[in-house]
Amino acid sequence: MLPQELVDSIIDHLFDDPVSLKTCALVSKSWLPSTRHHIFHHIRLDPSQNPNPTKSLCRLLKTTPEIRPCVQHLHL
Repeated sequence: MLPQELVDSIIDHLFDDPVSLKTCALVSKSWLPSTRHHIFHHIRLDPSQNPNPTKSLCRLLKTTPEIRPCVQHLHL
């Protein structure tokens, strides 16, 4: 077991390497929160997959109460 501070520091150095971050996410349950932070730091909605992504996101937020506290700062 490594101290969590050391694990976080290692994972922080991989912020721009999604393949390594995904691998680290599978190493241990304790590594998952740090890797998620970097993997999901930026979320991009692809308009080619959905012609109105903002409307879909609003629908998701309205129907998923668990998500609302995490994205209250968004102005949709």
